[in-house]
Amino acid sequence: MTRPIKIGFLAPYSGVYPFYGHHLMAGMLLGLYPGGVQQDGVQFIPVYTEMGDPKHTIQAVNKLVYFDQVDMLSGLISYRSVPDIIPVIETYNKLAFFFDMGEYIPYFNHLSPNVFYSSQQLWQSQYALGYWANKEFGDTGMMVMPVYESGYHLNSAFFKGACAAGAKNMGLHVLPRDPIDIRRFNLSGFF
Repeated sequence: MTRPIKIGFLAPYSGVYPFYGHHLMAGMLLGLYPGGVQQDGVQFIPVYTEMGDPKHTIQAVNKLVYFDQVDMLSGLISYRSVPDIIPVIETYNKLAFFFDMGEYIPYFNHLSPNVFYSSQQLWQSQYALGYWANKEFGDTGMMVMPVYESGYHLNSAFFKGACAAGAKNMGLHVLPRDPIDIRRFNLSGFF
């Protein structure tokens, strides 16, 4: 009897898509076993990576490679974590196939022949939306976003799309966050 292929799966928390990791693993199994019978050739080993930051991601990769001795790595990844995990992947000659939401514009300073990506490329849709918004509503506009979303490249991709369409006057406002109650927004500064 041969042992199953062990796939280490990086699973960060996502408030927007809390079951995204589970759905990815189920989708991969459905692709491998369309009939749903005898699914013993592949074993997923999920590891929680908190918010997917580099520190927790490298800890998860080290656990999967050294302790669980997985054959390959997969899961949700942030491009910020890639430079830290590529040395482990290459040193132990592991194959990695990662998914990302595309909240960051990819920078491939650290390419590896062992690492492959499947991105939803949200930044591209924001670029197109910015381009459309400028053509539809004109030159003057303002991007308004909560603190959480302002940390990604989505706003800069929207801005670059609007500028490509001819925007010259684009405002930006990040809504302040109340650290005691993050659901409460003080909009007086915005208005």
